[in-house]
Amino acid sequence: MSLGTPADAQLGDGAGLGQILDASSIIDLTLPGRYFADATGGPGADDFIIIANPNSVSLPVVLTFVKPSGAWVRRTFTLGAKNRTALHLAGEPGVGGQGEVSVAVQSADPNYPVAADHAVYWGTNWAAGRSTMVRAGPSYRTGGRPCASRMRPVESVR
Repeated sequence: MSLGTPADAQLGDGAGLGQILDASSIIDLTLPGRYFADATGGPGADDFIIIANPNSVSLPVVLTFVKPSGAWVRRTFTLGAKNRTALHLAGEPGVGGQGEVSVAVQSADPNYPVAADHAVYWGTNWAAGRSTMVRAGPSYRTGGRPCASRMRPVESVR
């Protein structure tokens, strides 16, 4: 696991809710990946990232968690061939109990992508929940750069 705050990370338009962070200095765009901008490791919800390896070979998977402040956490693990796992964000070191986070899920092998989904549940006995549609690449709304976002429409990123 790696922790850091890149010196060149830039916050975009607005402060507080709707803050945008250009994370292209944090996330390796040469790796195939899936991107989720609306996750949380904080209290009040059970947030999961589900990762599947549909390939016939084991793959190193790179997870990069980016916080609205620009601080980030990276973890790499191996996911077996034709296997899947569900990560409970509340249990992730450096993420659990710390609030909003964006997540990049990437295969470290550019020849073999992974599949990913994001599910969150809340309420007594998980009375409510949702699953997030995945982005197959960085958002066009940020000029092709991956971003950590707080779910507000973005007009531009400086």
